[in-house]
This record gives sequence, structure tokens and C-alpha cells, in this order.
Amino acid sequence: MLFNVAVVRGVAHAEPAVIAVAVASVPILLGLMGPFLEGRRPSRQVLLAAPVVVAGAVLVEGTGRTDAAGVAWAALALGCEAAFTLFAVPVLRRHGPWGVSVHAVWLGALMLVGLTVVFESPSDLASLGPTQWAAAGYLAVMVTAVAFLLWHRTVAAVGAGRAGLLTGIAPLAAAGAGS
Repeated sequence: MLFNVAVVRGVAHAEPAVIAVAVASVPILLGLMGPFLEGRRPSRQVLLAAPVVVAGAVLVEGTGRTDAAGVAWAALALGCEAAFTLFAVPVLRRHGPWGVSVHAVWLGALMLVGLTVVFESPSDLASLGPTQWAAAGYLAVMVTAVAFLLWHRTVAAVGAGRAGLLTGIAPLAAAGAGS
């Protein structure tokens, strides 16, 4: 949730490429910190590959202009993106990918309910039509629950450092989707 706030607020102060490149730097953090949380030393190959993945993101996305607030929001977005995986690593062995994903989803849903009650009018939910409910269902199931499960299965199977290298496909996918 904080990640989304950082991205939205960040693009008010920075071009989207700045935020994208910051988030695309996650392989470096996961390559350095993930193995320690897994009880291993960082892999030399992953540490050498991570900057190449980040450089590829810079080549695809560019850099863009920003101010100090944009840099701060970009750094927060990067921290949130890394924390999503790094907080899961210590509990993956005990709970497994399904357990970690289920807990992440229900905790996020609980936070969203709380925010809705505080900042929105819950009665507005009655005005949503079938199309909006279908879109919310798709986002909840496919974009959130299934994506979390697939990501946590990948982290459990290959480790946080190697999984972080897979994030390098995001800028290419975004560029392809945008053209």
C-alpha cells in the first residue's frame, strides 16, 4: 500500500522513468540482503548480474527529471519493493508460499477496509456496478493473490537474489505494453 502511495506521489515530483528505474534497482538489494536472510552468502554471479539488469532498465526506461521530493518518493518505492520480498524470506520456510501469500493478502485487505472506513464513505460501495466489482475481483484475485503466490513460489525455489533478477523483465514488458 505504501508502495502505491510512493509511486503516485512520486510521479507528481518526478517523471515516471525516475520511479521505474528506482524500482528496477531492486535486484541489487535482493542480491545483497536476500541471501543473508536465507542463511547464505550473496552469490558472486547474482551480484555481477544485478547491475546489468538495472542498467538494462535504465536503457529501456531512460532517466527523466525529478526534484528532491521525487528522489525521496523513488527511494521509498524501492524500499517497499525490496521489503515485500525481504520480509517474506524469513517466514517462507515455515509458512510456505501459500501461507505467506494468504497472510499478505488478508492483512492488506484488512488495512484497506480500515482506510476505507476512515477516509471514504463505505456507503459509496452500493453505487458500484457489476463492471466495477468484476474489475475489483480481477485485481484482487489475479493481480494480487495469484501474483503474490507465483512470486513467493519463485523466491522459495530460487532464492531472493536470483528472483530479484527476474524483475528486469518488468521494464521490457512495460515498454512493450506501452508501444
